[in-house]
Amino acid sequence: MPNPVPTKPKRDGELPITYRPLRMLLDERKMKMSHLSKDLKIINTNTATKLLNDKPVSMDILVRLCHFLNVPIEQIIEILPPK
Repeated sequence: MPNPVPTKPKRDGELPITYRPLRMLLDERKMKMSHLSKDLKIINTNTATKLLNDKPVSMDILVRLCHFLNVPIEQIIEILPPK
């Protein structure tokens, strides 16, 4: 039987996600998260910190990043398997 789908975040908003694909993409393009927040104003600095620490952000932000970077969402976020 498959694991049940979590209905709410784990402690303190923790979800089994990582933005490692985004960080790798930015690295490939020689970009930094601070460039997205401070220079381009695509995201704010609090959001950049959340992305760097694999904390949840809104779908609006993920879509904005996808459009700006011209990539599908799979190149921004990865859902981790249950522990």
